[in-house]
Amino acid sequence: MGLAKKMLAVERRQKILDLVYRQRTVQVTDLSKSFGVTEETIRRDLQALDGSGLLSRKHGGR
Repeated sequence: MGLAKKMLAVERRQKILDLVYRQRTVQVTDLSKSFGVTEETIRRDLQALDGSGLLSRKHGGR
């Protein structure tokens, strides 16, 4: 993975955190559309953020 892709992932994850802190919940499909990436990419981002203790994932929302 190139440095540019890595930086984009870091930036995207920071934006995801910002949205979570403002909205309290986010949907994978909405994030995928907003960032122009696949839902699987968003799931990996959320898994990484969860693993770092930066957010807590809930399946099925609410």
